[in-house]
Amino acid sequence: MEDILLKPEILFPVTLLILSFILKLAIKYHDNRFEVLIALLELPVDILFLSLSFLAAHAITSKQNKDKEYLYCILTIMLAIILVVVWKKAKEKIEYQHYKLAIFFGLVSYSISIFILYKIIVSILLANNI
Repeated sequence: MEDILLKPEILFPVTLLILSFILKLAIKYHDNRFEVLIALLELPVDILFLSLSFLAAHAITSKQNKDKEYLYCILTIMLAIILVVVWKKAKEKIEYQHYKLAIFFGLVSYSISIFILYKIIVSILLANNI
């Protein structure tokens, strides 16, 4: 279990997410610290959509009852909507220079998205006996 991220089926999509984020920072936000902070606060939404893509792929390819996987997909989409709202609130707090609240919203977003990503990866690996 300790080398979950080293599995190619996990490593490749995670690497693509990281590469996408780095390219976004290098090309779009290379000279504006405010925009870099906004991009950092936006990353949990991208992480949650990575989780959703893992979950959707598993639901499509699973031979088991797919109702549970589809329900998890719907719940993850609803959570993504909530994270977008939290991201917008954090962005607003940065614009008004309320940095402590922005950091709080960011930490909440990262905690939720990383926890969901971990739980989905583990549950898929366990379901496939990997």
